[in-house]
Amino acid sequence: MKYTFNQLVKNNGRGLTTLDLYLKAIIYPWAISLAWLLLNFTKVTANQLTLSGLVVGVLGAVCGFFFGLKFLVVGFFIAMVFDFADGTLARNGRGSGEIGIFLDVVTDRAVLCANIIALMAYHLLSAQHLESFFLLLYVLAYLYGDVICYGLHIAKTRSGGGLSQPSGAGVLSWVSVFFKPGFLIPTRLSSPLLIIAIGLIFKNLAFAYVMGLLIILLEYVRETANFRHQ
Repeated sequence: MKYTFNQLVKNNGRGLTTLDLYLKAIIYPWAISLAWLLLNFTKVTANQLTLSGLVVGVLGAVCGFFFGLKFLVVGFFIAMVFDFADGTLARNGRGSGEIGIFLDVVTDRAVLCANIIALMAYHLLSAQHLESFFLLLYVLAYLYGDVICYGLHIAKTRSGGGLSQPSGAGVLSWVSVFFKPGFLIPTRLSSPLLIIAIGLIFKNLAFAYVMGLLIILLEYVRETANFRHQ
């Protein structure tokens, strides 16, 4: 085999060290397996996989609205797997530079917006006003965090600092990547997954959206405290 699982983990180490345990445990095993298959047995590029994720994510949102939210959940999950797998492809010679990065960012937001619109329409047509209200609060908090993260990234890039390599990222192993106590704390990026899980377990989407909102607020408080100590 040209690529092994351990090689892919090491080549993708920078991204992995910044993710929480939930994304690593729920999404990444599927994503790395898909990337391994595509790299070893196909000529699929990162951009092609990104566009496939866009189609699946939007189609899942549309089917979720018309035929039941289970289709939305499945479509969103597959789109997230594709999103993580395309990054692995790009870092292993199947990318296309700045165009691929731009396409990845746009696709992520398009899939998120499609699913949000489908959920909001579903709740409003079902007269689920509480769900609609807390979904709106969650979305506003999520997008606010997105803008802040993007602004910090631009500021670091313009100052010449870029994104620093996490300490220890050069000698990665499955243990160092997946099992660190700090990664037990959920983040904004994993909050959609936890909303899905909470909604399925408690059968209450309003409660799930509140939990997602609390996760984002917790991350904001944590990041603010870290910024002040720097």
